[in-house]
Amino acid sequence: MPELFAQLFRQDFCDLEAATGSWQKLAEILGDTRIGSGKRVSGPLHKASWSGVAAHYGFNALEATESKLKTAQTNAQLIHTVLDTLSTRMQAVTAAIGTTAARAWKTRAASSPDSHLGAEEQADGTPRICTRICRA
Repeated sequence: MPELFAQLFRQDFCDLEAATGSWQKLAEILGDTRIGSGKRVSGPLHKASWSGVAAHYGFNALEATESKLKTAQTNAQLIHTVLDTLSTRMQAVTAAIGTTAARAWKTRAASSPDSHLGAEEQADGTPRICTRICRA
């Protein structure tokens, strides 16, 4: 079990945070594209009183496309939210492990000055593992 804590503690969250940001950007681009379609395509066609059979089918196609863009935007935003929550929670657990490890290190060192937890020490006497958290 300690190996799993050490693995989580050494976890680099930079890639997860980059993926989270990318999904957010995609959601924004999809939203901008959907809104732009209405402003630059379907809006002007409505204002120009485009009518007839071709107009009917054209407006239906534009509406379907805008609906698909909205669905894609919502899905990208949901993925962003899940990844952001995952990152936040995993980093909180990592910080808690670091705090607990540092506290255990200090307690053990205070009770038995010649004891060690099997980790390399830094200049301040804390184990090197207690400072490894990525904050990009």
